[in-house]
Amino acid sequence: MGMVKRSRTGTRRTTLAVLDILKNSTSRSNPVSISELVKRLNAEYGIHTHRDSVKAILDDLKAYYPEPDQICCDQSGDGRTYQFNYYYQTELPETLQENIQKLDLIMRKNKNSQKSERRISFMFCGYGADHEVHPLKRWHNILPARIVQAYGHYYLIGFFAGSWETAHFRIDLMRQILEEDPKEITLSDKNAQLDAFHKVMEDDYLSSHLYMSFEHGEAPERIRLRVKKIKGKPDASLTFLQDVFGSNWHPVSGTETDEQIEVWVKCLPYAIKMFVRQYIDRVRVLEPVKVAEQVEQALREEFEAYFSDRAGEKS
Repeated sequence: MGMVKRSRTGTRRTTLAVLDILKNSTSRSNPVSISELVKRLNAEYGIHTHRDSVKAILDDLKAYYPEPDQICCDQSGDGRTYQFNYYYQTELPETLQENIQKLDLIMRKNKNSQKSERRISFMFCGYGADHEVHPLKRWHNILPARIVQAYGHYYLIGFFAGSWETAHFRIDLMRQILEEDPKEITLSDKNAQLDAFHKVMEDDYLSSHLYMSFEHGEAPERIRLRVKKIKGKPDASLTFLQDVFGSNWHPVSGTETDEQIEVWVKCLPYAIKMFVRQYIDRVRVLEPVKVAEQVEQALREEFEAYFSDRAGEKS
């Protein structure tokens, strides 16, 4: 008897919607049933489907997602009636998962609303010598825009009130996330919001905001760098540029076989200082002159501060 080919049970949009719900709204302690998925697909995505179709999608997803991220199913039974509860299992800590789910839900509400916006308030924290998280005793109020994964952490990118300057916060250090009441906004405010959100979504955003750092009042600039290549390996020594900036760096002088090359990158001035510290033996900022001077001054001050107490040690 030959293999029976299963008929197509759902569209790509339905499959992505099911996965979206599982990844952003479920965990081991907060699973979802097939009937709940059917209801949410209808209410949140405008997708009308049936239990059998969702079950087939879940079977496919379970087979597709291996360890450590996987679609899991817990089965509970009472007599001959069984309830199948699905969730997205991940290695992320439960608190981080819960924070991401809260933020994702609020951002989805904002995306679906044309006349209002929902901001969030939260307490930001930091680690102490006891390896525990402690509040910094300051509340922040921002409009959430995007969640990104970078440098081993998840970050929320958002905007402070009255400004479209971005701010970044590590989501695992956020506590007491509160959704504020929706605020009515004008059409012009909504258009400005969409423009700001579009810039946050651009492909080169992460490469221009290195290390997910930010300084108030700064915007990414076109920065020219002189880069020294590895001696004897001029044609294969720019991996560090590719690792940091992806494809968002561009040669402006020099050839593949030259021992050094000049490139330009789009980056925050504050972040380029950190980049130069990391690769101080290989890069130098050339332009803009103001940024080059700021980097040189910062390096001098840091060098002096690092060795300021050596004289006392020797005496």
